[in-house]
Amino acid sequence: MAADNATPRLVSLGEVMIELSGPAPLAEAAVLERSYSGDALNVAVAVHRLGVPSAIVTRLGEDPFGDYLSGQFRGLGVDLRYVKRGGGPTGLAEITTEVEAGLRAEMTFDRRVVLRLRERLQPLE
Repeated sequence: MAADNATPRLVSLGEVMIELSGPAPLAEAAVLERSYSGDALNVAVAVHRLGVPSAIVTRLGEDPFGDYLSGQFRGLGVDLRYVKRGGGPTGLAEITTEVEAGLRAEMTFDRRVVLRLRERLQPLE
């Protein structure tokens, strides 16, 4: 999954999550928008855009969300050789924006995913 053969000068470690956002709480929303986020990915992409070879270390689930993220990452130019699959589901964040309530936003994270990731973190081979 490497973007090119250059040795990364910056390696960013962290979780990348699927974001499901809608205009109402998840149980009430008729339509949800799917996107992704993660500080580690944001840093790696920003550094790459400045011309510095970068990589990300993260784990994605062996699930449709992990497949989606893998496909999205390919176009970002970041070295993905340290992205691993499996070990639990892909992280999920639910974001609710209530426009009628004055642009109030709420985020909920699936913390079970984070705890499973911590249990399975192992040194890179």
